[in-house]
Amino acid sequence: MNKMFKFFFIVGVAVIGFLLIYPAIVHQETMTDIIFFGVGKADSILIKHQGETILIDAGHRSQEKQLADKLRALGVRKIDHMILTHPDKDHIGGVTYLIENFSIKNIMRSSYEKGNKDEARIKNALKTTPVDLMILDQDYSFNLGDMSVKLFVVDPLSSNKSNDQSINILIENDEMNYFFGGDSEFTLLGDLMNQDLPVIDLYKVAHHGRLNENSEVFIEKIQPKHSVITNSPAESEVLSLLNGAGSKIYFAFDEDVSFVSDGKTIRVKGGYDGR
Repeated sequence: MNKMFKFFFIVGVAVIGFLLIYPAIVHQETMTDIIFFGVGKADSILIKHQGETILIDAGHRSQEKQLADKLRALGVRKIDHMILTHPDKDHIGGVTYLIENFSIKNIMRSSYEKGNKDEARIKNALKTTPVDLMILDQDYSFNLGDMSVKLFVVDPLSSNKSNDQSINILIENDEMNYFFGGDSEFTLLGDLMNQDLPVIDLYKVAHHGRLNENSEVFIEKIQPKHSVITNSPAESEVLSLLNGAGSKIYFAFDEDVSFVSDGKTIRVKGGYDGR
């Protein structure tokens, strides 16, 4: 009887353990997580899909340890693809610390350089760390699991403004489309109008929500359903345009904003209500 009890006890524990971890296994295989880190007026966005990760930008250097802690809290120890949209300090400041403290498979950036201290620190870190550096001079596409990721790369001679050298990113996830607008301003948004962009379900608003002459026509073109601004509400200048397009607006400034999608629907996690 005692042996029988032990047998059923062990089986019961095993079943309970499986039931506890099964939702996590299913989530990892079927769901996409998109986390906009609240690191002030700066960009850093994590995408997790089918066990792989993309990190778009890495915020300010002053926030590098905070960003690293946020990644570790999410169970991230490796980054498969790090995409650096452009070399401004509020986008690449934390890159060196991540190179030194995480396993990074590859880094993608355009051929445009500013020659600033953050770029120099990254180059020095890459001398001693095995990371595949991809310098892109044209549009580039790859897959993350079964998702399609397209990078729109700017001709470096098209503008002398760093913001208008931003890599823009379109991710197609089954029926869902996500667009990350870097710090695109007037010139680059005008160029993007010539791209065959779909209606966007989740939009990382260009240039921290700052207004320019092409903001309205671009928002009208992509009709974003959810929009995230990496800035405070007080400094966001395109709120009326996004509201006019019927978009729900979220602010990743002093807190993270997280979404989860099954490729057919998308919802914000944690009860964060959009405006």
